[in-house]
Amino acid sequence: MFKGSIALLLLVLAIGLMLMRSTLQTRYGILDQSVGIGQAVDQAKPLPDQSVRNIPVQVVTEAAVSAETTPTPTPAILQLPQLSPSTENPLPFTDLFGVDMVEEMAQDPIDIQVMPPDYEIPEHLPDEGRGAESPRGAGTLPQAQQIVYGVNFMSSAEELADQQRYNNGKATGSTWNRFPIYWHLVEESENNFNYARHDALVIKEVQNGIIDNAILMGIPGFYFTNGRAVPSSLYQPIFSDGSDIPGPGKTINPNNKWAKFVYTTVNRYRPGGLLAQQQGWSGLQGIRQWELWNEPDLSWFWDGTKSEYARLLKVGYFAVNQADPQAQVIFGAMANNFDDINYYKDVLTILRDDPNPPRAQDYGYFHDILATHSYYYPWQSWYHVFRARNAMGQFGIEDHGVWLNETGMSAWNDYPGPVWDSGSWYRGTMVEQAGYTIQTTLYALYAGADAIFHFQLYDACGNQPQGNDFPPHNGSLCTPDGRLTTNPNYFCSGDANGLFRNPRDAVCFKQSPNPEAPRDNFAAYKTVTQYLQDIVPLKRYSVCTHDGTDDGQEWIGFYRPNTNQRILGLWSCDNNTHTAAIPAVDTGALLIKWDGTQEFIAPAADGKYYITLPGATNQNYPNPNNNFWPVPGLPFILVERDLEKPYAEIYAEITNGNTWVGWYGDDGMGSGIASFDIKVSVDGGPQQTWLDHVTETGKQWTGSYQYGVEFTVIGRDYGGNTSPARSVLLGMRPPTTPTVTPTPPSNATLTPTPSGSVTPTATPPSGATPTPPPSPDAPDITVTVDRQTSQIDDTTT
Repeated sequence: MFKGSIALLLLVLAIGLMLMRSTLQTRYGILDQSVGIGQAVDQAKPLPDQSVRNIPVQVVTEAAVSAETTPTPTPAILQLPQLSPSTENPLPFTDLFGVDMVEEMAQDPIDIQVMPPDYEIPEHLPDEGRGAESPRGAGTLPQAQQIVYGVNFMSSAEELADQQRYNNGKATGSTWNRFPIYWHLVEESENNFNYARHDALVIKEVQNGIIDNAILMGIPGFYFTNGRAVPSSLYQPIFSDGSDIPGPGKTINPNNKWAKFVYTTVNRYRPGGLLAQQQGWSGLQGIRQWELWNEPDLSWFWDGTKSEYARLLKVGYFAVNQADPQAQVIFGAMANNFDDINYYKDVLTILRDDPNPPRAQDYGYFHDILATHSYYYPWQSWYHVFRARNAMGQFGIEDHGVWLNETGMSAWNDYPGPVWDSGSWYRGTMVEQAGYTIQTTLYALYAGADAIFHFQLYDACGNQPQGNDFPPHNGSLCTPDGRLTTNPNYFCSGDANGLFRNPRDAVCFKQSPNPEAPRDNFAAYKTVTQYLQDIVPLKRYSVCTHDGTDDGQEWIGFYRPNTNQRILGLWSCDNNTHTAAIPAVDTGALLIKWDGTQEFIAPAADGKYYITLPGATNQNYPNPNNNFWPVPGLPFILVERDLEKPYAEIYAEITNGNTWVGWYGDDGMGSGIASFDIKVSVDGGPQQTWLDHVTETGKQWTGSYQYGVEFTVIGRDYGGNTSPARSVLLGMRPPTTPTVTPTPPSNATLTPTPSGSVTPTATPPSGATPTPPPSPDAPDITVTVDRQTSQIDDTTT
């Protein structure tokens, strides 16, 4: 009865973007802790909260993305019903722009395309994007990186956290907090700035050792441009000398109001800034990471043009750096709206083609980090991060960071969720929610994300106005249009998206049977912050393609150099139970479940670990396809030292009188080939080191020989394990002269040995060549190549 009502609520909030995400709550317009909807509207054109704003099923499969050619994909079309305010299609949700979204959509029905027909598929992907990847080349392991882990809304100016909330936030392993600083709530009237609440917030952040990703956004109504939430002075010069070009001694132009707000805020909260001076702080205490807007690719967050956002970014970049040259500027996080999926590249193109100085190319396109968001379908976390990295490569800014600073999935089976509706769109069970938390992290880190922020620490109010609250119920408190029977101004369910439930003194949803208690996703997130740190991607050994060609399993591998450990994420791609048979690289491993429980396991007699992967259970999206399970089966993490020897091989050939030697290696499921040692023996002489710890895989040898030359390779992996030596012989071995022992005359007198024992000497038969005893260091194979014909005689010794 209520399933349709709740589903429509979720769908209404996703119209036009293909993304629905866990509550934006305090985020960017519905300031659910202290500023209600009406209050926000009075101040500015606010930015709406969205309930369960997850990415609807994006049926761009792994196979399509990793195709080497550029196919023309057929998008899956999700048909929306004709929406109108009625008992069948209720939910007169006001988006805080003063527009009733239901009425608006009734006038302009939309077909949701999860991938537009003209969507650009990258022409080339690295090996990591192509199924089970080929062996990595030597020396290509990136430097292990310290991953940033954070949560959204550990605290905020609108709801200042108490110490218990800070303790809970830090218990997740997070050291970062993401929150907004709304311009329209700071500049209360023109040139009248009130930072009192934000001062209190930043002081508590510093006291608790929390680092901040602060978002600058929201525009005071008195600075609107013809009714649009775009600063009217945005195109004023950035600096007081009438130019946009930075330089020594320059100051920010006070007539550019966005520049002034950004500079004033950064200068106040930077290390060594006004607040730091007032508090007597030293060192790095303050804010250094500044995100300029949130999700500008959604019209209800930014209703300006792409050119106007490009200008906003440029002005903000120079204002931030004018206040703090050590700061980092974050491009406003992408919602990854599939109606405008190339938003980031389009803005970069606008900046590149801008003829006005300074050139974007000289300033990193006016940002240091791109933030991106992903919900519900964990594979898309890889996809969005990969696309960001790909775009950066096209514009020559590969050194920029990529942060997944919102990701999560809401639970339907816990208060305040719709516990009576197991099919609630883009929601899962608390167990599935926990599995998602691990999977989204693994996918994003594999694609090259530098930071992960869970959305969010507590449930807060979600997409509800201040004060929404009700006791736990099974739908009995819902009207036919999904509202509370006791107060039709509120909906009868909310979003259970926090790592913790709300406490009893929350401003919304304060009647949980387990107030302020952690959910399963808390243990999951704590697991990733503990084990997925100081790692580098290795391989996707088995890939979910969702096209019927995969083996039903995903294996994503990482390596942690400082502990010499392989870390492997494993899960089922579909609704079938699978058994993962994983070659061991040690005598035992730590197996971690989705809920954080651990056990030590040993390989079977055949040298493999056998792990049962449960099938997927979630198809909570419109028009589900029985072959497509966006939320995979529950994951496992296998942690194991790399003690496995790698394999190396060598070959040689003579071409036009030149001797070319090549070699290669593979480390199987280990840490990867790091380098090679190449030795050479000329005419049977002792082996000499030719190349030591090299990463290249071939070189011309310029020496000479009379009979033959033998080359030997030893591979070395990142764990320090070395391969058995392998050799190749060009030419022949030098002839060996047999040793002849003379026979004394019959009348000769033998001279006795002065002392000690007599050591008998074996005399070989006449004409025989003695065979030396095997050397423990001898190559296990020698390949002889005829000097003239380059024909190979492969003789195992």
